[in-house]
Amino acid sequence: TATSCQECNVGSYCLLGAAVAVPCYAGTFTNATNLTSAAECTQCPAGSSCVTGSIAPAECRPGTYAAIEGLGRCDACPGGSFQSASGATACDTCTAGSYCPLGSSTALPCDSGSFSSATWLEAQSECNTTEPGYFSSKGSIVPTPCSPGTFAATTGSGACDACPAGSFQGAATATSCQECNVGSYCLLGA
Repeated sequence: TATSCQECNVGSYCLLGAAVAVPCYAGTFTNATNLTSAAECTQCPAGSSCVTGSIAPAECRPGTYAAIEGLGRCDACPGGSFQSASGATACDTCTAGSYCPLGSSTALPCDSGSFSSATWLEAQSECNTTEPGYFSSKGSIVPTPCSPGTFAATTGSGACDACPAGSFQGAATATSCQECNVGSYCLLGA
């Protein structure tokens, strides 16, 4: 026994003679009242998403994107890419010396002792392990040869070791040091 009709809710539309408000469908929104059809709901802009009944678009968070308008959810950046900004319409290619798992908001550097000049890596396991005689600091694109007076005996070195006192190494990319010659002395790192 109503004597008047209620105003249609924000985020919804009301058909002629409606008993209930119908929420705007996913991918659309409205902050207006008294809409009379779904066609009056506004499409969600690219770079944002709108769940069913939205009154405003929600910007895609870092690590996600919405390439086109009218989406009900933002997609995670694929493995090998990242997005650090909010409201993105695309993801950036992962950088050399880094890897980017699914949904990355930043490129993660290859660990110390590994490197990569490739882009689109998805996991640390795809970074190359540094060979003996070389080292790679965190985020390296290429391995660096050990300098004379230093060595790296094993794979995966993050730094070269100085030749101990009583030994020396005159060559680069060494995997060991030589004993000091008879009649000579060798300081640390000789």
